[in-house]
Amino acid sequence: MSNGCNDSQAEQCDKNFDVLFKKIDRLDVAIRGNGKPGILTRLALVEDTVLRRGKFGWLIQSVIVTAIASGATTLIVKLITK
Repeated sequence: MSNGCNDSQAEQCDKNFDVLFKKIDRLDVAIRGNGKPGILTRLALVEDTVLRRGKFGWLIQSVIVTAIASGATTLIVKLITK
């Protein structure tokens, strides 16, 4: 062989490459899903959930601040008109 490898080294390299290709294929399936929800799909769902919860949190905070401001305004008006 011109690259300095003997046949047993070449066979070992082929086995190592086969193992690496199988691992890469498993990683690709895990990331993309291959018909099932993969990591990309699941991550997108998590991000959407976090975004919705954040918006819901702001909504709740706005309702609370509005209720407190309305109650304070009502109380002040009642105290002034007495």
